[in-house]
Amino acid sequence: MRELTDSSRARAKVREALECARASGKNETIVFDLRANSHPSIFPTPAQTGELANKVITKAISSCGRQPRNKTIFENLGSMSVTADPDLLLKILEQPEVHSALTREPSLEPIRPVRKSPPKQKDWVDVPK
Repeated sequence: MRELTDSSRARAKVREALECARASGKNETIVFDLRANSHPSIFPTPAQTGELANKVITKAISSCGRQPRNKTIFENLGSMSVTADPDLLLKILEQPEVHSALTREPSLEPIRPVRKSPPKQKDWVDVPK
């Protein structure tokens, strides 16, 4: 059986978060990392990022008929953040220009303590002047 890559695991987590948002009827915010279809290993320039982002969003809107609630294009980072209905976000996720995606909210796991014992009280020493 083929092992899942980090990218496909991340996409699966994003899909899962979008399905939960769809079931609850809430909008979701997803950050999409963009790449040109012809050169997926090369980061797009700021101008290309703006063009790619608008192209991807326009294709998704025409596919599902829903508008984004908010979008922010990070031109120097080659990515965009979109707040919208989960159906629109799933259509954006399907676009070939989307290299990766992640939810805005990190998974909340408990932070484990470093020490297992209570801290020791230190004796203070007065330093003569």
